[in-house]
Amino acid sequence: MAGLSYRKAANLIGLSSSRVQKLVNSGRIRKKDGKIDPVSVNAYLVEIGKAPMAPIEEEEPIEEAPPAVPEKEPVKLEPVSTAAAVGVRDILREAGLAEVGDGIRVTLTEAQTAKTIIQARLTQLKVQEEKGELVRKAFVAEQVFRWFRQERDAWQVFPARMGPRMAAELDVDPRLLIIALEKYVREYLGDLAVMEPPELDG
Repeated sequence: MAGLSYRKAANLIGLSSSRVQKLVNSGRIRKKDGKIDPVSVNAYLVEIGKAPMAPIEEEEPIEEAPPAVPEKEPVKLEPVSTAAAVGVRDILREAGLAEVGDGIRVTLTEAQTAKTIIQARLTQLKVQEEKGELVRKAFVAEQVFRWFRQERDAWQVFPARMGPRMAAELDVDPRLLIIALEKYVREYLGDLAVMEPPELDG
């Protein structure tokens, strides 16, 4: 005969669960394997003048339902502009990676790969700058502008500084030679002023 729970034994005997607990504590009803021994329950029923109970099937434990797992919300992907997608493609192409897809749509993996490539390039540029191998574009432009300004100033004073010496060597009128030099220097500097400056990449 299977063991009984306190509630089952209380229903069979006609007592409360707390009263059954007291009978167990006093030893009038015994426990076996963690449950109330039905043999001792029958002995108690006979003792109090009641009919013993019939054999009872073992109670099956009630399985608790597993806790509900909240459903994960789907990851919301922000739309990527065409320009951003093309930029990712260009980065992958320059890195020599095989191009996949139609060139407009990119996968998350491709975008992450492009981000890693850019971060590696930025790190490399920073190291080269710290070593003095690279200089900033603004600094180069400032230095080039300063050099051209110095060259312009030097040419502007050239006729007055060198005219007399050249006139003495050529045996000509210094005033006329200086005027001629100033004319040609102005034309030369005017030509330089309309020239397109070289483009600085980067």
